[in-house]
Amino acid sequence: MSFRAARPSPLYIGGDRWDSEKRRTGIPENAVDNTPIDAIIRDASRLECLNSFDLGYTMENEGGILGDNRFNSNYNSLYNCTAEITTPMSRLLGPRPVLHSRMQNRGYAPAGDIFETYVDDEMEVDDKDDASAPVVPTWDKTRPFLTGQHLWLDQEKDKKEARGLEKISEHSPSMQESIIIDDLLYGFMGLGGQYLRFEFEENSLGKREVSCCLSVELDPSLQAKVERVLSVCEDVVVLQRFVETRISFDTGMVCHAVAAGIRQVLDDWMLMVTQLEGLLNTGRLTMQSLWYYIQAPMLVMQTLAGIARRAASERLQGSGLLNLIYKTLGEYAGDRSAQVLLQKLLVAGCVPYFEILERWLCEGVLADPYHEFMISENADVSKTSTTERLESRYWHERYTVYSGDNPELGVPLFLMEHQEIILKTGKYLNAIRECDIHVQRPLDEDEHVTYDSSGGYVVLIHKAHKESSRAFLKLFMQDLRLIPWLRGIKHFFLHDRGDVLGHLMDIADEEFRKTPSQISHTRLQSLLELAVRTSSVPSHTNSEPLGFDFNPLSLVEMAKGVFSNRNLGTTSFRSSMRKSISDDDGGRLNHRSADVTGFDVFTMSYRVDWPLTLIAPVRQMLRYQLLFKHLFSLKRVERELGKAWHVLQMSKRIFHRNVDGVLQRTCLLCHDFMHTFQMYIRFLTVEILEPEWITLEAEVAKAKDVDKVMETHKQFVSRVLRHSLLRKMKVVALLDQLERDALKFSALVIESIKIEDFIEEQPQRRGDSIARRRRQRESENQAIADAVSSTEFQLGIREMESAFTEKVEELLVQMRAVYEASANNKEDDSDSSGYTREDLDRLLNLIERLNLKG
Repeated sequence: MSFRAARPSPLYIGGDRWDSEKRRTGIPENAVDNTPIDAIIRDASRLECLNSFDLGYTMENEGGILGDNRFNSNYNSLYNCTAEITTPMSRLLGPRPVLHSRMQNRGYAPAGDIFETYVDDEMEVDDKDDASAPVVPTWDKTRPFLTGQHLWLDQEKDKKEARGLEKISEHSPSMQESIIIDDLLYGFMGLGGQYLRFEFEENSLGKREVSCCLSVELDPSLQAKVERVLSVCEDVVVLQRFVETRISFDTGMVCHAVAAGIRQVLDDWMLMVTQLEGLLNTGRLTMQSLWYYIQAPMLVMQTLAGIARRAASERLQGSGLLNLIYKTLGEYAGDRSAQVLLQKLLVAGCVPYFEILERWLCEGVLADPYHEFMISENADVSKTSTTERLESRYWHERYTVYSGDNPELGVPLFLMEHQEIILKTGKYLNAIRECDIHVQRPLDEDEHVTYDSSGGYVVLIHKAHKESSRAFLKLFMQDLRLIPWLRGIKHFFLHDRGDVLGHLMDIADEEFRKTPSQISHTRLQSLLELAVRTSSVPSHTNSEPLGFDFNPLSLVEMAKGVFSNRNLGTTSFRSSMRKSISDDDGGRLNHRSADVTGFDVFTMSYRVDWPLTLIAPVRQMLRYQLLFKHLFSLKRVERELGKAWHVLQMSKRIFHRNVDGVLQRTCLLCHDFMHTFQMYIRFLTVEILEPEWITLEAEVAKAKDVDKVMETHKQFVSRVLRHSLLRKMKVVALLDQLERDALKFSALVIESIKIEDFIEEQPQRRGDSIARRRRQRESENQAIADAVSSTEFQLGIREMESAFTEKVEELLVQMRAVYEASANNKEDDSDSSGYTREDLDRLLNLIERLNLKG
């Protein structure tokens, strides 16, 4: 007996058998039909496409988005398919509202650019693709029936044709049902039928929205059944247009992959429509059986259409599209079937994204032609580029993680916690490549980074990071010999080998006392190299990059410039900070200031090559130069005070009378000057530099990656500058004034008491009498007496005594203020490390040692 012959009279509705079957199979209570349920179930067991959608939606078999096993169906799998769907069905029933309200009731976002026209009235191509993308053939966009644009381009024509149609309401309900089911199958394929058409209206954003509606009136009962399945026609059109608009090159590979996954779903849907047509042709398809068959597939289409609409309205690509699917997956936490479907779609979309990720993690190459990846590259930044803060711009700006207002548009949610590790891993390998060194793959050949719900990719990400950081660190520690290189910096800039500076001051004293414009570049460079070779610096220390600069800034001005981020990157400051010696005018400096000497402007320079610039960028080298200038000026003062002390000691040996106590006061002032500077030098070198250096070497030796080495070295320089009080401008200014006073004092003593004129020992001769030697001694005493009793000398000593006492007291006040502020945690220095209890004790000890009054 045929399916139609088995149907009762159209007047028969309900019945106990029908009600029990509705309760048993989960068919909605308000669904009505004239067909016995056993006939529907019997035909459902023959409908192979339904099992295809069941497997696709529950994902119980491997294969495509909907699986490949389409030929092993039974009633239980169909029943499970409909029973497992937990999405409320109420929004699919009842009368159909107008377009905008219907979209809101279904929870859909606007359709976005899905229904934009690619051609104008003259059918000219509207070029929307990226100029860098491959050229797409013109016909790919200019054929309306190929792209689905005919649905709205021929909308007016369809309305005119619809007016000429016969009134279907004149037929019997059974005939109306057959006719309208045939039209519905066309609608299920995204095509308009005779009585079923798609209408397009503009929403509030000026974008087209699709609405599927009937152009005729049907029997009220039949019309209610038809209207509740019209939404799936709209979903099909949306998905078809989403696929069509997302296969262009400029949308990116993630969109291509997601569109390909949705296309597989549409292929399975078309197979189901084909098989439903077979049932219709044999007279075994009614509206109630049609509704029964498409319930689960309709929810699949509805879910995917919601994703497509939102992706189009927000123009999501790459990470944004993956995050949309990922969040939708979380929203269906209670629906395992929907979760498996979305999981499969997410895996498909992640395939191209994780291919980019794997190349970045394993090769350090950013193969992202459509800018979809979480990491972006600034190709304009070179290895020698520096930021405004004079740090390595290559390391901080060449490769960066997406930093927009909405991170979810740039970084997948499931990779959000690992974005820094991913960035560092690729940067390490990329830096190795920049050194012209072959990059070893950090993962095994059979290990590939792919997305899975269990998070197995996280293990591979951490493994790649561990291996790449180890390889990059090995490059520094073994190939570049980082620790010996840092020790060379310590030898030359931090006076670790003090004899280098001593030799240089001795053999280059004549050059240093000239004005900068009179100093020979070639001679001074030769003397510097000679001082290094004759010092105790180890022979394996690389001194080739060592040179010198002339910096006209005072210590205070230089410190202000180094610590002022506002001025650090300016051209004028950098030019004055790094004013190198030129070869103009026969190798002499073109510096015509007569007020300064080579001692005042001399500073060390050291050429740092890639990749060591990552450890010691320009910013850190300028700070090393500041420390050198500070130590160099202190050593110079100590040297000049030593000469003055030697003169005074020789004068005391020769001169036995006290001229108004002036000589005694002069010796005492010289002693106070020497004590002050020696205590400060001891504090700076023995108590600050050496302990901090030991800590630096220990931290570098146990570092796990280069970023840790960079941060450790940066913190070392910051701590040294802070603890040496160079960040306190008042302290630096007072020390600078004390240095100038000490130099004036030394010059006054040496120039006033010209001991070299009479301290030379005369050779003892047998003929020399005691009287002659007595007369010589008296002449020497008179010369010293005349020198120390002069008004100019005595006035200078008194002024210097008063100035020294005043400035030392002020220096102690400032140091105590630093101590108290640090002890109470009131300091606010963002670019430095805080004081420890040990640091405060050192500072307090220095204050006590400098307090000459006790």
